[in-house]
Amino acid sequence: MLEKYLIGIDAGFTHTGVSIFKSNKGKLNYLNGDTFITEKREKKHQVRIADDDADRIMKLILDLDKFLSDNGCYDGEIYCVIELPSAGAQGARALRAMALITGAIVTFVTLKNIAVEYVTPNDVKIAVTGKKTASKDEIMNRIRKAMSNANFPKTKDKFEHIADSIGAILHVRKYSQLYKIFVNK
Repeated sequence: MLEKYLIGIDAGFTHTGVSIFKSNKGKLNYLNGDTFITEKREKKHQVRIADDDADRIMKLILDLDKFLSDNGCYDGEIYCVIELPSAGAQGARALRAMALITGAIVTFVTLKNIAVEYVTPNDVKIAVTGKKTASKDEIMNRIRKAMSNANFPKTKDKFEHIADSIGAILHVRKYSQLYKIFVNK
């Protein structure tokens, strides 16, 4: 019987949080988490924004692929939950970046034949704290408290995205029929 892995992804252009859980008879065990960071290139002559964005997306997808491979996920069945960015960004550049990273991650999981489900930031907040007005700090505190033996990063900028990816998993665990089918088949 193949191992079953549940991957949570908090999709973001600058910070993408990922968490990996292994399912054993319906019980989830946390394996690992990380935040992949991409940064703008220093301005150089003849470098267009589109070129820089393409490089950042490629780096993120390669890092994600290596992380899943290094944690043995490709040796089993994978179910993925992606927290898609909200449309809260005000500027055209920010909206463009969110659309690019969403498309890249969705394409990646599709090409890998990974079963996927999507959640919203409000879904994550409700799953972790019970309220959709929760702050990032409330989410992080609840996750740290509930998973006190996990070895999470100490820095807020890295952990906040891992916490959101875990919250995405908590949401589908509570509300998704597809998740129930995945863990029980």
